Amino acid sequence: MWGRKAWGWLLTNLLLHLVTTYGIWRLAVGCGAATDMASWAAILFALQPAHGMTVAYVSGRSAGMMTSLLVGSLLAFGTYQVERKKRYLLCSLLLFTFACCAKEMALIFPALLALWVFTRSRAGLAKRSELTSIIPFALVAATLLAAAFSNPRYRGLLEFSLNLRTPLESLVHNAAALPVTLSLLARPWSLAAEHSARLGPYAVSAGAIFILAWIGVACWASRKRHWLMFGMLWPVIALLPAHSFIAKADSVSETSLYLAWVGPSIALGMGSRAWCSTKSCRTVMSGAAVLLVAVCGWRTIVWGDQVLLWREAVTEAPLSARAWNNLGLAYMGRNNSNAAMHAFETALKLDPGNARAIRNLGVLEIVK
Repeated sequence: MWGRKAWGWLLTNLLLHLVTTYGIWRLAVGCGAATDMASWAAILFALQPAHGMTVAYVSGRSAGMMTSLLVGSLLAFGTYQVERKKRYLLCSLLLFTFACCAKEMALIFPALLALWVFTRSRAGLAKRSELTSIIPFALVAATLLAAAFSNPRYRGLLEFSLNLRTPLESLVHNAAALPVTLSLLARPWSLAAEHSARLGPYAVSAGAIFILAWIGVACWASRKRHWLMFGMLWPVIALLPAHSFIAKADSVSETSLYLAWVGPSIALGMGSRAWCSTKSCRTVMSGAAVLLVAVCGWRTIVWGDQVLLWREAVTEAPLSARAWNNLGLAYMGRNNSNAAMHAFETALKLDPGNARAIRNLGVLEIVK
């Protein structure tokens, strides 16, 4: 749409983000939240610092588009639950299909939909028999998955994944990385374009204990606080495609948190009923919103400046040859040859066979 015009990309990402935020507000209202509670849910989603990559960077476009389509699909499905008109179910299925075309992680949506229906039934808003309405979504997901693996490029990606690690090794490694990924939602100071992937036996054990405890608390909460169960299990399910038996280059990534934050933001909005009861609490919440605006502004600036972005990345992941190589490219763009050469040489020390760093260092020596 915009060619190489950065403002066009940013504008589109912002519009998608606003559409998704409005969808969060509508979903919260549909769950029975008052206007102020739904507004707080939308604010919490809109001002999540971890969304910086999705909103302010080119590669985040697919995650933003996927999530906006899935939120729309969930809204259409909720309307179908109330009015029982098949056109809403068809609309929901179409939006889900388009979301899968935007990003493959959307294939997990039937499981998220099952959580949505189950927690609403616990609240007396739907019947458990409505879980059968999810079958068409599961069939669409299975069809798209089968079509994907009939594509040579997807089979090549699967071979690449199996060459990195075995399925069991990937499952253990990704399970250990899941708590780290989730913790980024509450640790904006640790956000970066690259994260360290060194996860030892302690991290694996701690990750397994954390996941089991998290699911246990969520199931306990289902008795009286259905919204809490929804908010706790949604991110775990949403992150399953990125933390399962499929190996990937980035064990910890901020992009997957965009969809993962939908459920917790709605749950926190629903739970804000007790917090909004007094004037002092509303003042604290207003102050928190102002602070979130400032942090989001900082993250947007970082993602908009390549040198800042990759300097932060090499601080967070100092052993990443890719981060050092990208820092070198950023310095080349600023005509800082000495800093660029140091970055490329560091990348080669970490990974002597890094073809990109070798090529970039050769180009730098020619133009220097």
